Amino acid sequence: MNKEQILKDLIKKDGSFKTTKPKDGHAAYVWRMVMFTISSDPKHHCMPVNAVSYIPKEDREVPNKPDRSNREQYIEWIKACKSKEKQTVAFLDTIVDEIIATIPKDKHYGTKRWVQAFGL
Repeated sequence: MNKEQILKDLIKKDGSFKTTKPKDGHAAYVWRMVMFTISSDPKHHCMPVNAVSYIPKEDREVPNKPDRSNREQYIEWIKACKSKEKQTVAFLDTIVDEIIATIPKDKHYGTKRWVQAFGL
């Protein structure tokens, strides 16, 4: 995971944000989370509940997956995977936040839509 590469995958040469999802998993996650907030396209306003699935497995899982028959080891492995995933998402979310902070709030179309949905 390299912040500079992720940004390179997201930003066009003219400095604008790409409107299509990158193929790279880390950049795809960041793109999806940013588009949820800023896109004027309603299809991007759906909750990004599966965005974490864009992140490559090696950044969400730890090696040596035990057999499910050993319940305790398997549960510990799942906990370790969740911890690794949480660290990866936290890093990527800092990039999401940095990008969103550069965009004027009146251009946060996804946020506006959800504010309306909640009647605020």
